[in-house]
Amino acid sequence: SILTVDEIVRIARVAAADGITTFRLTGGEPLLRADIVEVVRRLAAVTGADGRAVQVAMTTNGIRLPQLLPALVEAGLDRLNISI
Repeated sequence: SILTVDEIVRIARVAAADGITTFRLTGGEPLLRADIVEVVRRLAAVTGADGRAVQVAMTTNGIRLPQLLPALVEAGLDRLNISI
């Protein structure tokens, strides 16, 4: 089973409160999640202990990237690493 969006955000909030400033979505192929744009949007809204928004990064092999990139950027994706 995979984590729900709520579970991912809950973990991110706890980690951000302890000083984590960047979250990288990876593992398998994150772009295959039907809700990946929502995951990015909700993570990008997490703030750290200093009140600043966390950074959201992703590692992908690019499946569905042409279709999803504009929405991911709009949702708050900061960095993208393409694994080839």
